[in-house]
Amino acid sequence: MLMALLTGAFASALDLRPAAAAQWQPAGSLRLLGGQYAFRGARAGVSGDAEFRGALAAVLGDRWSLLGSLDTAYEGTKPLSQPTGGGALFQQRMAHAAGVKAVYAPSANRWRFKPSLRYRLELLRETRDERWFEGLFDSQAVTLGFEGELPFRDLYSLRLGLDYGFVSFPRYRSLEARSPTDFQGGRLARELAGDKVLDHRSQTAYAALSFPMSFLGKSEVDASLSFQRRGFQDQPVVTGDGTLSGTNRVDFETRASARGSAAKEIRRELRLRGAFGLSGAISISNQNRYDADRGEYLARYYNRTEWSLSPSVALELGDERSPVTVRLRLDRTTRAWGRRRAQDASGVYRGPALSQTVWTTGLDLRWPLGTRLSLVSEIEGSWASSNQAYEQYYRYNYGSVRAVTGLELAF
Repeated sequence: MLMALLTGAFASALDLRPAAAAQWQPAGSLRLLGGQYAFRGARAGVSGDAEFRGALAAVLGDRWSLLGSLDTAYEGTKPLSQPTGGGALFQQRMAHAAGVKAVYAPSANRWRFKPSLRYRLELLRETRDERWFEGLFDSQAVTLGFEGELPFRDLYSLRLGLDYGFVSFPRYRSLEARSPTDFQGGRLARELAGDKVLDHRSQTAYAALSFPMSFLGKSEVDASLSFQRRGFQDQPVVTGDGTLSGTNRVDFETRASARGSAAKEIRRELRLRGAFGLSGAISISNQNRYDADRGEYLARYYNRTEWSLSPSVALELGDERSPVTVRLRLDRTTRAWGRRRAQDASGVYRGPALSQTVWTTGLDLRWPLGTRLSLVSEIEGSWASSNQAYEQYYRYNYGSVRAVTGLELAF
């Protein structure tokens, strides 16, 4: 429902007729959910999630429009995050983001030009007694973007864009960085030992295409391709003898995705909607790792491939503007680190290349209680399996279940 409201607000802002004064149109939603979760069979107490998403669209003239956004979310259901690789379990999470995007549509052609600026703050609490804004993996990101969009034919759209971003972890300081020498006084050559080793800058170029199709009624396809470079300013590359070189880490990632959606009216006030997503990514890094405890040198440690399939189907009953909706979704994600060997439970490198498969399935229910108020319920389960048995620092094999219910208000 929120996306429909935001789309409508932005579409109104793009109605570039001459205006004597700025025309403002707000839209947003508020979600309050409560429930339980379980991780690796251990059930936790009742907790809650909260989310607010808002947007303000405005026409500033006959050629310019503006869209501002504000998102904030709190997760009390032990989110699983991957700040450095693998999976790390956190007690609570907050994320706040604000952005502004301008749209300029010159009269001479059909292109629309969209400069944008976005700020994001993520806070992670590893323990209940840890204070907010003092987390080791708290991060902030600033992204400056420029996009050109060309609408053509009927409902076709081509987008080309460039983004420049900076991500910092202001409170990250590894335990090894506090004692950066071994028992003989030599420097510990570990790539994550330091203060600003996770900070990085990124440059992204992307292309995206949207177009309609005549398949099972009304359908649409979105496809995208992106290339990203990430440079770490204070993370030296580890060499084969365990020392640090004078070259810093650089990652390159290529990502492609496609998503198709279709809607079919079965009979009056009964509709079936389906979607299918496919995505893949290849990450190449010059960073290595030297495991001093086992005398093992692992070249290109962060090289990774990732593939995801995400089908979903939804049944809608009632008025199309505010229907009762039941949605079943499934996601399968496979990750492989081609240059990283799997370890047994004691940490010895014995296996082939490390890999992990994560299955996630969910059942969502939305029941309108009024024009803008809805009852929402979500049940989600995730199961991860891997040939990595050593899990002293990160989780590679786990099962989790999350069940929440609450209210959503759209405005």
